[in-house]
Order: sequence, then structure tokens, then C-alpha cells
Amino acid sequence: MTSAGNFFDFLILVFLHTIQQLFWLFGLILIFGIILNFLSRITRISFLKSAGHKVDVGITGWIGVPVHEAGHALFCLLFGHKIRKVRFFTFNSRDGTLGYVRHSYNASSLYQKTGNFFIGVGPIIFGAAVLSAILFLLLPEVASGISFVSETDYWPVDAAANIPAVVSGFWEISLQAISGVFQKENLSEPRFWVFLYLSLSVASHMALSLSDIKNAGHGLLTIFLVFLVYNLLIHGLEFSGFSKTFGSWWQYLKPEQYSLHLNRILGFVGALLAYSAVISAIYFAASYLILTLLNLIRGKGVFNPFWI
Repeated sequence: MTSAGNFFDFLILVFLHTIQQLFWLFGLILIFGIILNFLSRITRISFLKSAGHKVDVGITGWIGVPVHEAGHALFCLLFGHKIRKVRFFTFNSRDGTLGYVRHSYNASSLYQKTGNFFIGVGPIIFGAAVLSAILFLLLPEVASGISFVSETDYWPVDAAANIPAVVSGFWEISLQAISGVFQKENLSEPRFWVFLYLSLSVASHMALSLSDIKNAGHGLLTIFLVFLVYNLLIHGLEFSGFSKTFGSWWQYLKPEQYSLHLNRILGFVGALLAYSAVISAIYFAASYLILTLLNLIRGKGVFNPFWI
């Protein structure tokens, strides 16, 4: 009975550790993916109920949609998927689809199945990379400030177990990003307005479609199973004492060994995603006010942006 109980405790430990690792690695993408999806939806509905979706596409879509689709296409290539057809941007499609990437893969390949997650969330990852590039190019002093602050452990491995501390620290780095971009001195700089428009265009189209989310879900399940098996092996070797035979090399087999470097990246990416959420929220608020005013002038009244 004791052995069975110990084995059950071991399985629970491995399961929780796997969940913790996945939350650490992908939690920010999932959290801000939900936020950006919500903001994108209510913004699209606002335009649809007033000026029409083509106005929104004309403002931000011609930049944001190609970046979105490039995110899918890039990870298709990285994970060996065959791209059958790609359309980076279409303004006048009959079904309203602005862009797409159609791909196929070998269902028996673990690597390609894992790639489904990254292909699904590719617009968020690639979008953050594009934001990082234009931030370093146009506002390098802001980028340096965020990089400096992200040296602190704002998104630790045990993030799921220390939510209050993580929220507090993450708030600090997000505030650094947002206040750094919108500081008073930047308002007179043309490069600030260029960055603002480009970042708005990218951020407002980082949201995932239902098919993106479904595809990412399949990949995430595969990743979970891979991590679960890996952790069963690692913890099993540690509990049996066999890990000691590896000597000092053993630590390099554990993901936590690389947490410091990964946290710097995750903290920086998280700050950019927080900025993306803020700029998308501002875009929605400004759009809703202007579009509502136009509707009132045309005698169509106030519209509800939360459902079609």
C-alpha cells in the first residue's frame, strides 16, 4: 500500500511539474492570446456594424495581415510542414478571408505534430518578433530599457505557484515598456509615430482564428505528452539515484538549467505583448467612439460591439 501510495505521489509530482513547465514556457502566449482575441473581435465588430470591415483592413490590415500569415508560414517551414497554398493578403475576397496558409504534415512525425502548436500561435510569436525589431530600430532607447528591466526574474519557472509575485514583477516590466514608448519626449519625434502606426497594425492582427486555436491545441497536447514522458524519465532517474552517475552533466539535462536566459526572453516578449494589448485596447476605444459618433450623425444610433 505504501509503495502504491508513493508511486501515485510520484505521478502527481511529475504531472504538476509538467503543467508548471508548460505554463512557464507558453503561459504568456496563451494569456495574451485570449486578451488580443477579445480586443480584436470587438474592434472588428465595431467596424462591421458601422463603416464596414474594409475600412479597418485599409487602416491596419494591409500590414498586420501579411505579418499574421507570415507567422504561420514561417513555423510551417521550421517544422517541416508542406505549404500547399499561401495568400498573405486579399482585400476583396468573397468570404471575407483576408489571408491564409494551407499546409499538410506527416501525422506519424512527432516533430511535425509538435509544430502544429507553434504554427497555430505563430502570429503571436512572429508578431512579437516584428514588434521587437521595429522597437530596436525606431526606439532603441526604449528597447534597451525594457531589456535591462527584463534581467530580473519576472516570469520564473514556478510562475504557476507564485502568481502574486509574478503579477507584481510583470506589471513593473509592462509599465516600463508602455511608459517608455509613450513618454513625453517621444511625441515630437516622427519615428515615434511611425512606430506607433506599425506596432498598432501588427498588434491588432496578432489575434488567432478558431482554426488557429484548434490547430495549436492539437500541437499542445503532443508537447504535453512529450514533456510528461521526459519528466517521468528525469524524476525516475533522480528518485532511483541513477542520475548521480551522470555527475555534473546531469544538470544540463533539466530545462530549469536554462531558465535564467529563457526568462530574460520571456520577460521581454511579455512586455511587448502587454504593450500590444494596451495599444489594441486604445485602438478599440478610439475606433468605437469615432464610429459611434458617425453612426449617430447618420441616425443609426449606438451599436453593441460585443456580439454581431
